[in-house]
Amino acid sequence: MIEQEETYSNDALGYYRILGVSADTDDVQLKIKYRERAKLWHPDHNSSDDAKENFQKLSVAYDVISNDEKRLMYDILCSAYPVKSLPPLFSLKPYRNMEGKDDFGLQTLSLVTVTGKIIKEEIKEEDKICNYREALSLALKTSCHNWIMGWWSIKAFAKNIQALIMNIKKVGNNRKKNYRLWAHNAIAYWQKKQLGNAYVSGAIAGQ
Repeated sequence: MIEQEETYSNDALGYYRILGVSADTDDVQLKIKYRERAKLWHPDHNSSDDAKENFQKLSVAYDVISNDEKRLMYDILCSAYPVKSLPPLFSLKPYRNMEGKDDFGLQTLSLVTVTGKIIKEEIKEEDKICNYREALSLALKTSCHNWIMGWWSIKAFAKNIQALIMNIKKVGNNRKKNYRLWAHNAIAYWQKKQLGNAYVSGAIAGQ
């Protein structure tokens, strides 16, 4: 099974592009660029149909990129999430284990379920946020399901063998999605003013 390639960007919402700056532009150059473009797109100076919309986009981008804390959050989330999956920047909720508790042993487990049918099979892949103990339990349950339900055609048999191997390998071995999980949690805890949890989550993401 080949996972679909995800597209990442260091400017997923186009804020740097809208402002005409790069990610390493300093505050002085950022302010100069903003003023140039604000003068260009301000409805008082520009009568084009899209002037108001472009000016609003410029204002939103500047509000984020000109603020050190917001800019850092934006940069981290852009590095962690695919372009099409970027979450709302300022209303993140931390991921917790399956019991709903804060847990620094969390990981993202991608499970493949195979259900065999007479002439075809149904294959479903989904991500679960859990700790290591919960991951082992989920992998076992999924393997039992696949063992019972995934053998009803030659093709399903082959797919089930692949799924069993993948599910075992992915317990504790999903680096990209685990980075996304901990980067997300670092920002979510920071927004909730749970600074200790934010620092620990950030350290785990950095590893």
